[in-house]
Amino acid sequence: MTRMEDRLKILAQWLKEYTYSIDDRDGALETAMKRAKEETMHEIGDYLEEILEMDSEQIDNELK
Repeated sequence: MTRMEDRLKILAQWLKEYTYSIDDRDGALETAMKRAKEETMHEIGDYLEEILEMDSEQIDNELK
């Protein structure tokens, strides 16, 4: 595994673990926006992990 792959694995983990702090003063819209951003970050982390688990053949097929 290369150093770049290690770095990308760390980024994926950070994205999957990220949480916004929800303040009691936040309204419903602010809370919903924070949760949506959180979900998006988690999804990007999942996609990144999937890509890192691909073998060379799968990567070649995706790039075609």
